Amino acid sequence: MKAADKHQEQNYPFHIPQFVLVNSSRKIYLPREYILTKGDEARYVHILLEGSVNIVNQFDTGDHYCFAHTKALDYLGEIEFLANKSHYASTCIAENACHTLQIPCNVVNQWIDADPAFLRLITTAMAEKSYYASDLRGIELFYPSTMLTALYIVRNIGISGIGDFSTEQEIRVLHARRQEISDEISLSVRSVNRAIGHLKQKDLIQISKGKVALNRKQYKELCRFADYHV
Repeated sequence: MKAADKHQEQNYPFHIPQFVLVNSSRKIYLPREYILTKGDEARYVHILLEGSVNIVNQFDTGDHYCFAHTKALDYLGEIEFLANKSHYASTCIAENACHTLQIPCNVVNQWIDADPAFLRLITTAMAEKSYYASDLRGIELFYPSTMLTALYIVRNIGISGIGDFSTEQEIRVLHARRQEISDEISLSVRSVNRAIGHLKQKDLIQISKGKVALNRKQYKELCRFADYHV
């Protein structure tokens, strides 16, 4: 293992045994490249070391639904592994340059047998994904498009709280394209545009060079509107 890899490993929340490293492969994926594909044989679990990934469900019609987003450090394919399923149930697409450690499932089994603490980490990661997916699905069933769009904005604009704003006048921008928002919350682009228009009319957001933007006051009011607690 290279010195740089050893340095990275020191930052992991777990120790990767030597037998895992020698039986695994380092992989690099470019933006929009598929890491895992729905329907393929579930032969590997990936540890996402760097980058972020969109988790997508694809359908025979050609439509796709982006139901989750994750970033390093995390696992990909662990749900199928833990559920003892033979094929991947969703597609994982690199959002930006991603580095992973691709581990054969039989090696993951050996790692779990050798280190029960690792089992807790990987099952916790799976439970967090399942919790988020269940929560979002409930919101989709009962909330109108404007509420869904507002929730997406406050969850993804990259702000962890009011204190992130240095002044009342500072503007924060959501860099996601309308199609990305549409894919994430399973609404048409037309519905997203209409919802953004409603939020702008309420002065909960503003538009900067075609992108959704807001200041500190608007962020606070949008969180209240969306019943979102940071």
